[in-house]
Amino acid sequence: MHISTGNSIGRKFGKRGVRDLEKISTVLYVTKEARDLGCKVWTRRISELKPYISYDEAKEAVRFVDEMFRETGPVIREVRGTTSVPTG
Repeated sequence: MHISTGNSIGRKFGKRGVRDLEKISTVLYVTKEARDLGCKVWTRRISELKPYISYDEAKEAVRFVDEMFRETGPVIREVRGTTSVPTG
């Protein structure tokens, strides 16, 4: 299970360019900073931190990360030893 999940994540990230990876890393930062505030707040915060990232681009990055967590949630919980994964 871990290997197939890792391969899936690798394929998703392998197709992304530097600009997309920056958006994704910013989403991860913002969701850690404001874990329980939700997608709309995260999207606005990304646009505040990185004004050159449009609201729509930030929203797409939030969706990508949310989908990634949904797909890998069980593995992340197992690795972290927790029972919750941030979702929007």
